[in-house]
Amino acid sequence: MKGLHVEAVFLLEFGIATCNVLDDPVLELAINKELEFIKAQLR
Repeated sequence: MKGLHVEAVFLLEFGIATCNVLDDPVLELAINKELEFIKAQLR
């Protein structure tokens, strides 16, 4: 299960980097909230 969470964190961080390139702050904020939720579950 932890491996799945680590993969999800990687994909979300990749999504945030893509949002920075596309300059889409709304989508970046949505992905960031999901990323924080998953990181909290990993702790």
